[in-house]
Amino acid sequence: METALSRRLLDDITNIMDMQESIDGEKIWWSFCFGNVLEYVADKTFSLDYDIDVGVLYGQCDEDRLIGAITGHGYEAKKRCINDVTKKAFNIHFRPIEDSIKGSPTIDVYFWVQVGDILYHTYDTNKEGRKIPSEYVFKGVKKNWLIPEKKVIEKERKIGKPGREQMFTDEGTWKMPVFDPSTGLTMRIPYAIGHLLDEWYSPSWRFREFYKGQSMSRWIKKVKSCKELSRARI
Repeated sequence: METALSRRLLDDITNIMDMQESIDGEKIWWSFCFGNVLEYVADKTFSLDYDIDVGVLYGQCDEDRLIGAITGHGYEAKKRCINDVTKKAFNIHFRPIEDSIKGSPTIDVYFWVQVGDILYHTYDTNKEGRKIPSEYVFKGVKKNWLIPEKKVIEKERKIGKPGREQMFTDEGTWKMPVFDPSTGLTMRIPYAIGHLLDEWYSPSWRFREFYKGQSMSRWIKKVKSCKELSRARI
């Protein structure tokens, strides 16, 4: 359901993420993920009925700058799950603390890490409350479902449809209209939406009410240390 708060938070998060840069000063790849994508595709909305999940690429985004930007909008960086070797974040969990947004969903930023042609994410899956869990559980998707190859991006942007270049970004994500068109608000969602939703929620994902739990994946790696990540069995 559209509300003034849902419009405000969508706009805030989009502006925050669009302003993030890589170490080289380039725009970063980012997208809403998981339940937010499912809700948009199934119901064409951003309702705040579910947690807010955002994906970025591991090592591309400046964590301190990102934390500063999100906490500057009334959130607290409550928890982090980090790489035990590099100490870089795999997940940062933000809780709303400003009075005007209290009671709204938490925000989770996931830093997708590449192993082969798969991008994996992880977090404090066993709710241990530790930055370095006793066991990491990584769940993956094919990289080109999230981030298409450059030639695919160029082809998508050249398709001769009105507004195509505005709908498909240089980074390979869709910017889809949401709410009343007069708001000008868009929803940033990943490239191969159908493949991703089939993977995360099974091909029956269209029945939205049955999928409010964790996402699924056929690509799962469980390791005690990230030193083992590249050679862990799926």
